[in-house]
Amino acid sequence: MISTIIAKSNSLNKVVDLRDKLILSKTEDYAQMHGIGGKDHNPNSTIQCMICDYSGSGNSKSVSANISVDKVYYIAEQIKKIVFKQDESDKLSITAKEKSDLGVAYKTLINAIREGKSANAVSLDAVHKAAQILVSVGKGITSPIEGYDFTYSQDKVDVYSKKDGKAPVNKLLITHQPMYKGKKSNYPWCIKITNGVADIIEKEGGTVNYNAKTLNVTNEAFINISNEDIYRMFTRTIRYIETWENAVVLPNVINGLKQREEERREYNNNRS
Repeated sequence: MISTIIAKSNSLNKVVDLRDKLILSKTEDYAQMHGIGGKDHNPNSTIQCMICDYSGSGNSKSVSANISVDKVYYIAEQIKKIVFKQDESDKLSITAKEKSDLGVAYKTLINAIREGKSANAVSLDAVHKAAQILVSVGKGITSPIEGYDFTYSQDKVDVYSKKDGKAPVNKLLITHQPMYKGKKSNYPWCIKITNGVADIIEKEGGTVNYNAKTLNVTNEAFINISNEDIYRMFTRTIRYIETWENAVVLPNVINGLKQREEERREYNNNRS
C-alpha cells in the first residue's frame, strides 16, 4: 500500500509524522500552484501532522491537524533559526570551572590595576572566554532560558459541520522550551493536537470563531521531540514540497499558460 508519510519521529509509545496532502490547483488557477479552497477552487493543499499515541492500556489514539504550505515554510524557518542559535549558544556556554577561572582572572586584574602591578598573572584564556560571551550577547546568542521561546498555534473551526450552534474544532500547538527544571532539555519541542466541539461565534462579514470556555475535548495527544528530529522532519518536508511542485505543478502551469494565451488570442480576434 502506498504511504503518504514524508518524515516521522518516534518516542516512547508515541510517533509523529508529516504526510502529503498536497492538492494541485485547477488549471484556471495555475498561478496559485496549490489548491486554495472555496467552492470555485480545488480543496486546500496542506501537509498533515499526525500523532499516534500507544501509551494507553491496550488502546491507541490518533489525532491530526492540517498545516498550510505557507505555514510549513514559516515553521521550518523558525526551527532552523532556533536550532542553529542553540548550537552557537552551546559552543559559547561557560562551564563551572571556566566561571571559577573567570572570577579569579577578574579579581587578579582588578587588584593589579589598583596596585599598579603587572597583570601577567591574569588568566588570558578566561578573559578571552568572557569576551566571547559578551560578543555572543551582542549577536543575540544567549544561553538557554526557562519558559517557551517559540510558540505556534492554529485553531480551525469546521463550519461546514456545524449543528445546533456547535462545530468541530481542531487545535495545533508547537512550542520550544530549551530548559526544563533548570536543565537543558533533550527534547525541547512539543507538538500537541486537540480535537473537540465548541459553541461557535459568527461575526459580521462571515468570519467564524469559537467560545474556548465551551470546548469539549474529544481527542488529544502530544509528543516531545529533539532539535535534530524536528529539524530533519520539517527540512525534509520542504524538500518534498519543492520536488512535488517541480513534478506535479509544472505541467499544470504550462497548460495554464497555454490556455491563457488561447483566451488572449480569442479576445483579440473578437475585438478586430
